Amino acid sequence: MKRKLGVLSVALIGLVSLTSCNNRYINDHRIIFWTNVWGDSEKTFMDGVVNTYNNTLESSATSGTYYQVNYEQSGDYPDIAETIAQTIATPSQLPNMAVVYPDYIYNYIDEGLLVDLKPLMNDSEIGFSSTDNEDYIKSFIEEGGSYAEGTYTLPYAKSTEALYYNSKVLKENNLIPEGEFNFRNMIDGAKTLMALPEYHDTYYNADGSLKSKGLVAPIGFNSTSNLYITMSQMLGIPYAGSGTTKQECVLFNNDKAKAMVKMLKTWYDQGLFTTAEIMTQIAGSSQYIETPFYNGQMFYCIDSTRGYTYFDGVETDKETEETTNFFNDTKVSKVPSIDASILESADYSTGGDKATKTCAISQGGSIVFFDQGEEENKEAFKFYKELTTTSNAANMSIALGSIPLRNSSYDEEAITEITAKKDIDFSTNPDLSTRQDYLLANIYEIYDAYGESDEFYMTPVNAFSSATRTAVETILLNVLTSNRTDIDTLIKEEFTKAYDAI
Repeated sequence: MKRKLGVLSVALIGLVSLTSCNNRYINDHRIIFWTNVWGDSEKTFMDGVVNTYNNTLESSATSGTYYQVNYEQSGDYPDIAETIAQTIATPSQLPNMAVVYPDYIYNYIDEGLLVDLKPLMNDSEIGFSSTDNEDYIKSFIEEGGSYAEGTYTLPYAKSTEALYYNSKVLKENNLIPEGEFNFRNMIDGAKTLMALPEYHDTYYNADGSLKSKGLVAPIGFNSTSNLYITMSQMLGIPYAGSGTTKQECVLFNNDKAKAMVKMLKTWYDQGLFTTAEIMTQIAGSSQYIETPFYNGQMFYCIDSTRGYTYFDGVETDKETEETTNFFNDTKVSKVPSIDASILESADYSTGGDKATKTCAISQGGSIVFFDQGEEENKEAFKFYKELTTTSNAANMSIALGSIPLRNSSYDEEAITEITAKKDIDFSTNPDLSTRQDYLLANIYEIYDAYGESDEFYMTPVNAFSSATRTAVETILLNVLTSNRTDIDTLIKEEFTKAYDAI
């Protein structure tokens, strides 16, 4: 299955230009921006901002020399990082701006490639105003100062994770909790569903053995590494630290973490959950957790809040092309919490339901500015300010499914029109765009809930961040999919191997 493209809100379509990127440059004065834009809604948003900005520059130019912005669809975070790595040998070929994941930034700082943005942010002519400084989400701006002395990133598409669930099936089987979802009631719900006669053939062979373990399960996690990191955070298990040495920064090789992985292995061997990476590894081709969710084989999906448009499976009348049914009555909630008491159960079948606070990973891209000269750096910064005005930050949030970068954006009409739909009645089967606005409205509610309870967290960023994330993902993939029976020895070996590889 291919990921389907996001659908742009009607309100947003009316606010942005639909023309393509302007490729007219005078004297080759360009600001190049490498982005991970890929969906229709994201491209429409970026086209509108870039074209409007370029047209304004052109109309106000008093000479034939002025800068124009050109954004390039450069793949996902790993793709952009790989392209940057291949280009570092010739820094002049690097872009002025690029969307990157925090794990990679230390390398660019060490290479002396990045602009310290603090002087630009404080510049009396083009810098942030006092209103800007109060309005941008404080933690997002502070992230840019967490790498070294100075500021080396500015926020872009910030997001977190949420639980998407099949409310129709869960409601029919009394599996929607009175309070919030937690790992205990989610695991118990998965076991209940697997035991129902109507799902026997979905999960079991005729002899009672598991069918397609790793490909089909009641629970799906889009990110294997996020599963490991978030559960470590909720259970209070060391994962990463701050500092300059491996000993200070790489903390995952500990007994509590090994106990956590053994618990996950137990649940995986019972067929209760899988991840997108495991599905892909087993199938030998790209797989997505949305597929079994659409097919009624998966009922709980933990995925990025930016992925809300993927969970709108619909049935369409072949003759009229009208929507006749929304599959699964998808709803969205906070990530399930977990309490350390679950590790005290011999078979992990009790405990884990005491936690009152979840942990929501703060993730998503930031923008770095590669040093291409003082004038070019200023022009790139000026474009960033335009990209993140109150109005544009609101529209970016809608188009990308990301957290608004400014507090004032929540009061923009484009967002308030959506949040008004959070309790809409879907008994009349409205159009897909309205359905997606409903999900996004509830995601805005989740953002508020995370913020109110101080549940956002960001893992420490250090020179070993990327390698550490890869290491724990490798541990989980290797342990979960292994057929070995000496589980304790296997886990110990995998932790040692992963730690030594950093």
